[in-house]
Amino acid sequence: SDGIAGTNLAVVCPERARLGLQLGPIPKACVVLKNMWPVCVWPGLLLGLSICAVWSNPANGQITANNSRLSLPNSHIHRPYEAPIFITGHLGVGGSFQYEHGEMDYGGSFIFRPGSSANFFDFLGKLNSAMVLRLDHQSLGSESRNLSADLILRRYFTDRGTAETEVLPFVGLGLGASDVNLPAGSGATNSRYWSYVAEAGQEWFFRPKVVVVARFQYRLFSYGAVFVSTWAISGAVGIPVPFSSPSPLFSLSSLS
Repeated sequence: SDGIAGTNLAVVCPERARLGLQLGPIPKACVVLKNMWPVCVWPGLLLGLSICAVWSNPANGQITANNSRLSLPNSHIHRPYEAPIFITGHLGVGGSFQYEHGEMDYGGSFIFRPGSSANFFDFLGKLNSAMVLRLDHQSLGSESRNLSADLILRRYFTDRGTAETEVLPFVGLGLGASDVNLPAGSGATNSRYWSYVAEAGQEWFFRPKVVVVARFQYRLFSYGAVFVSTWAISGAVGIPVPFSSPSPLFSLSSLS
């Protein structure tokens, strides 16, 4: 190691490591920036999404025949047009296929259901999909863990519930900015890079105040010599964010 946190000389520059050479100040700076940029870019991503939400608000647009989001929705049966934004906390168990199983997984998330996710990306509303911003901490064993900030697109299937309770199976795909801390004896150092997330599960929305989520998650992290694949099964409970409310365009009550 060249002494920089999160940098392994043998991984970044194996030829220099073999010859016993040290990285110069400019290459060192490049390596540090390469390791840090996924974590640093996440606040910028959240800010950008917030700006998109404000900019895409119907109040900032003009009603035209070509703007489907500003017109009344088509009639669909069993489609969740309510648009609360949920904040949830989750707790579960999981593990790594390379290290240990039966470890704790916990964190929190914001769930933008289809009526709200359309304020970010119009196609999400058309595809009956939610946008999930998720912070996940998963233990990989003794003194090791994976901390990730994820952006997940969640596709809902047909509602299997009642008028009082929505029951929505879903699948999702996403991208995470991950900070992986591996065991000391693994021969690898800490790494920060993108990870890929796949999920499947079900939401229960007990109108109008509570959502319960059960989900299975698979995560793949690969950067240089570091390769980690993890799994987790978790349950979550959430409530609507205080400043969010169902949109009249997407509320089931407005169609009755």
